[in-house]
Amino acid sequence: MLRSNNKFLDLVNIERGKGGLKPLTVSSYLNGTEQNWSHTMSNAHSMYHSTLDFKGGYKGENIAQGQTTAKEVMTDWMNSPGHRANIMSANFKQIGVGKVGTYWTQQFTD
Repeated sequence: MLRSNNKFLDLVNIERGKGGLKPLTVSSYLNGTEQNWSHTMSNAHSMYHSTLDFKGGYKGENIAQGQTTAKEVMTDWMNSPGHRANIMSANFKQIGVGKVGTYWTQQFTD
């Protein structure tokens, strides 16, 4: 996992803690898929949601482009109702994160 991804996870779990939610745990599988997705978006110079599918359960994804730090992207997501809902969902237990250049991704599952 990239050092920036550790910071990313810390910021997510700090926000969840403020809401009385349990911290998310890292899924190495999701980290790999999200890093690949960030790479895909960067290569395409375009931002769009992945089509990664999971059998059953809950799934959520946040994507962003242009922010230069984990803190900046988290601030933007926490100020967006849909992105905030993913971060603060009690249904999610695991997370994977990715970053390539200024393309950021988060994938959540139960």
